[in-house]
Formats: sequence, C-alpha cells, structure tokens
Amino acid sequence: MTMVDFRLTILVVPKPWRPPRAAVIGKKTSNPRVRFFPVAYVPEYEKKIEETVLEEAKRQGLNFPLDEPLGVEATFWFDKPKSEQRKKTLYQRMWKYTKPDLDNITKSTMDGIENAILVNDSRVCLTFLRKIYNAHGEHPRIDIRIFSLKNEDIDILTLDKFTVDKEDTHEKGKTVNSDKSKSMKSQDTVKSIFDF
Repeated sequence: MTMVDFRLTILVVPKPWRPPRAAVIGKKTSNPRVRFFPVAYVPEYEKKIEETVLEEAKRQGLNFPLDEPLGVEATFWFDKPKSEQRKKTLYQRMWKYTKPDLDNITKSTMDGIENAILVNDSRVCLTFLRKIYNAHGEHPRIDIRIFSLKNEDIDILTLDKFTVDKEDTHEKGKTVNSDKSKSMKSQDTVKSIFDF
C-alpha cells in the first residue's frame, strides 16, 4: 500500500473561521428569541478549499477518503500591509505575528480539506503550521502537505527528542544508545516534513 504524501498549493487569501453571530430579538417583549447571523464568506472559502483539494487529489491518484493517522503541514502566505507595499525597496518574507490567529485559519482550511478527502479531521494527529508575509512579487496562498503516520514510531515525533548534541552522538569509539539514535532519526523526519 502506498504511503500518503499529498502536497498542493491553493491560490486563496487565507481566512479565519468565525462562529455565527447571534442577537436577541425582542428583548423587551414577552417572547424574546435568539437569531443567528452566519458569516457569509466562510462557506465560500471552505468550498474553494474543498474543490481545489478534491481536484488535485484525483489528479494525483490519491486513494481517499483517508482513514488513518495523518500529519499535516500548512504554510499560510499573506500580502504585506499596503504601507509596506508602497515602499520602493523590495521586501522579504517575514513572520506574520498579527491577526488572524493561526488556529482559526487552520480550522477553516481543515474543514474544507475534511469535506474533500478525510473521513474526519480527527484523523490528524500531528501538525506543523506557520503564517508568513510574502516576499516582493509573491501572492497569497496556502501550501499544504498531508502525510501518513501509520508506520512512524511515535517516540520519533516527540518534541523533546528533536535535538541531539553532536558531541554526545560522536563519543570516542562508543555506541550511541537507542534513545539518541531515535533523536537523530527525528531530525531527519523534521527536515523532510519542512522540505516543500
């Protein structure tokens, strides 16, 4: 069985998930009621994600819906503020540490992905997420990678094992213990996960 390693780029401006707004109608009457006002653009955004993912999954021959432990890597690319774009100097990529929140962007995006190729988004067990300002000449987009964790040793992907001191791994003529070997393998895993 082929291991899942599905990658694609979605040409959309990343948008956050927003809960429906609610208001109480008739507060001063004997029959007050709550009315919900859904956020109109979120379904359209999720539909765009779903259609793009579904089309690319078919093109790549992905066997879906996916029903196994999965990892997801996603990079959300945003345009720089207009004030920066008006500057004559070329601007470089930067971390976006302003709104929208990363978890809300991820939720709206994963809802679209779930509708397209996942049995349920509970299958996602590991995530690597980042939001970045584009460099000059780049466009807003989402880069996504979905990969199988079925045959991964869970200890390899534990955060506290991501680093190993080089001095410890090359002691004079001594064999590195199994924990350190796993840590060294984890470095390779992280590198592959972040290698688009």
